[in-house]
Amino acid sequence: LDCLVHPDDRGTSRAPLAACPRLRKLTLRYNNFRDAAAALSVHHGALAALPELRELALDACGVEVVPPFAHAKLEYLSLASNRIQRMSEMQFQRLSLLDLSG
Repeated sequence: LDCLVHPDDRGTSRAPLAACPRLRKLTLRYNNFRDAAAALSVHHGALAALPELRELALDACGVEVVPPFAHAKLEYLSLASNRIQRMSEMQFQRLSLLDLSG
């Protein structure tokens, strides 16, 4: 374990994700986020700070809006069991599984 991040109920982290550049799997399941941007601070480049990220799980987080974002190495993205009302364009070169079930 190289890094441990605890998001609070506003979707912000007690430790910045940038401190985890070798992180390959990020699981934030069963949190109460309104949108993925808040969950990951996407607007502040959180995903760009995780160049080795391969798997991202935001299942059952109350996500309603998925902002536009791209990630070159992401292979697995799970947004299952959310209330997605709007999903922006995403660009992934290696994505092999996108889970929007439930």
